[in-house]
Amino acid sequence: YISGLEWDVVPRLDTLFVDYQGAADTPYIRAVTRKAFCGAVARALCPGAKFDYMTILAGPQGIGKSTLLAKLARGWFTDSLKTFQGKDAPELIQGVWIVE
Repeated sequence: YISGLEWDVVPRLDTLFVDYQGAADTPYIRAVTRKAFCGAVARALCPGAKFDYMTILAGPQGIGKSTLLAKLARGWFTDSLKTFQGKDAPELIQGVWIVE
């Protein structure tokens, strides 16, 4: 999926959370947004790539947090995983890029 995408040369990554989630437009938010998505792409293209951070989207219900991630990840998104614990957890995230 990712390898088949073509960039339209419009820079929008740094302000993704600002533009679509109403996050404050600060250098910190821009840096976190870029690092989160660069880390996600690195892990998708190079399984096992080290990225020890988790982005937490906090905000009122209904502002599109899950929808944004689902649209970005297309069929590689799940919001149905209830826990990362247990012997079955690794199997439940097989074939998933972004987990809510």
